[in-house]
Amino acid sequence: LYTIQSPYSIVTNHDWRWTTLVGDPFIDFRYTTKRYGMDMTSILTGTIPISGAKRVFSTGRFGVDWFNHVEAHYKGLAPFLNFGAGSGTVDRYVLPRPYNIARPYQTLGFISNFEAGTSFTILKHYAVGASAYALVPAGPQKMFSRLVAPDSAVAGDANHYRYWNNVFEMKGDSSIARDNGYSGWVQVARVKNLKIQVGYTYSIHYALGTAFVLLRFDGTSLIRFLTATE
Repeated sequence: LYTIQSPYSIVTNHDWRWTTLVGDPFIDFRYTTKRYGMDMTSILTGTIPISGAKRVFSTGRFGVDWFNHVEAHYKGLAPFLNFGAGSGTVDRYVLPRPYNIARPYQTLGFISNFEAGTSFTILKHYAVGASAYALVPAGPQKMFSRLVAPDSAVAGDANHYRYWNNVFEMKGDSSIARDNGYSGWVQVARVKNLKIQVGYTYSIHYALGTAFVLLRFDGTSLIRFLTATE
């Protein structure tokens, strides 16, 4: 479930509006290995539409995304490279990236993604990181806003290519889905199975800065306790 406080309201007694829509169910297949002293992960994700784009935060079509992560380790330093491609900007639930988490839109159309960066672990429980990213689309694209509701007649401007700020659905060539920028974050993992990540992403293409807080809880041990399994 996505709950968004949009700055565009269709009523006059307040200047904001809450919208709750359903996201796409998904299934993924993962492969991990170690080669040449590096950790490698490859994830193939498929999304399943349960309704049209105007009822869910979705493109209304089946989606596929192939994500690859390569990471090395040296005395707390972990440089990494991410790359992949998909039928649009599909949400990922493994190794979520800052620029992907706070994205105010979703796209439909072939798009490749690249990210390079590093993280540094401090005193076991703390880590800081930074990266640069690029989204490189090709061919016709559709963009679906997460700020402008499907039934809203109120919207903002489209300055700096921010079409997702102006209409719910935008059609165009590859330029409407292009993006590049950089991110920085701090992660704290002092409580078992819980990680807190605070970060900032700046999109150069959209001239947009976004701050976020991410809470990640691994419920595996809880499920094993409730089901009495090892």
